[in-house]
Amino acid sequence: MEENLKAKVLRLFNAGLTTQAIAESAKIPMPAVTAILVREGKVKNEKRLIDDPDLRRQVLAAYRQGMPIQTICTKYGLLPKQIWLILAEEGEPVRRHIAETAIALDRRDAEIADLYLHTAMSATAIAAACGISRTVVYNILKRHGIEYRRPSYRKGYLPDGQSDDEEEEEEA
Repeated sequence: MEENLKAKVLRLFNAGLTTQAIAESAKIPMPAVTAILVREGKVKNEKRLIDDPDLRRQVLAAYRQGMPIQTICTKYGLLPKQIWLILAEEGEPVRRHIAETAIALDRRDAEIADLYLHTAMSATAIAAACGISRTVVYNILKRHGIEYRRPSYRKGYLPDGQSDDEEEEEEA
């Protein structure tokens, strides 16, 4: 029976299935699939050897056309790490997740603008708190049309709208 299992794993692997898909199909754990493939010389360090130049070209073309990595994996029966290995070996620059980065930057910009507008924090203090340079803070403020405060503005500023003079009068 073990020989039949090994034959099934090899057949599925040669058909282009991922180790996870093979494990699900053969109803065995993924480490068992990997162990069979390693013993048979099909994988090295859990990375399927991608020697087919045509497959490499197809993967590169799909990536260059903007196809998401997960879609490439599904289409060609590869693991993400196999795609990354092909890209690295071919010297392909890795694209960034532009949409996710843009959303994160918009949130960060809004938080920085909010800190500047609604607290007495200086641009330098905001930069230190956010782990960015003061120039980045000023660029964000400029991009959102927020005027810079003068240092004298912070001296008498309280977030609730009271000035230092009003607070002293209440204490007396």
